[in-house]
Amino acid sequence: GRFFLGELFLPRGRRHLPRAGGDSPQQVVREKKFAMPPISVEEAVVCLEYIEHDFYAFRNAATGEVNVVYKRDEGGLGWISPSPE
Repeated sequence: GRFFLGELFLPRGRRHLPRAGGDSPQQVVREKKFAMPPISVEEAVVCLEYIEHDFYAFRNAATGEVNVVYKRDEGGLGWISPSPE
């Protein structure tokens, strides 16, 4: 299981983010930037069907926020959106 901390999902038992240059074996090695015009959740689902990834990040036309639709391991799709503070 995992728990949510800010915008990162951390493994169970891990309560802190790794320090820069610290104990994390993973490092960001590439950054991608792309246009993100607002679209509906339904349009994002269609886009997900045409790409070779398990997820699709998009700007939600209804909220203006960045959301993600993804293929669930158990089947079906999931939708991640920011919760109100």
